Amino acid sequence: MDAKRAAEIAMEYLRNLVGIVQAVRLEEVEYVVDDDGVEYWLVTLSYESTPSFARDYKVFRINDRTGKVLSMKIREMR
Repeated sequence: MDAKRAAEIAMEYLRNLVGIVQAVRLEEVEYVVDDDGVEYWLVTLSYESTPSFARDYKVFRINDRTGKVLSMKIREMR
């Protein structure tokens, strides 16, 4: 899998889980190999949250081999 496909999977997962989201942006993509040799992608997406038009950020961990989303976490911005 490449970075583009990982981002597409994350966007599809977000839309299926949350429903309609406004102004989705790809913020970051990172390829990671953990200590156990498991390869995955970390994809950060942001989208407008209503009514304040602030942005919410989510980080998705996607298995490189299977394309399965392993987790979705809130990313706090400082």
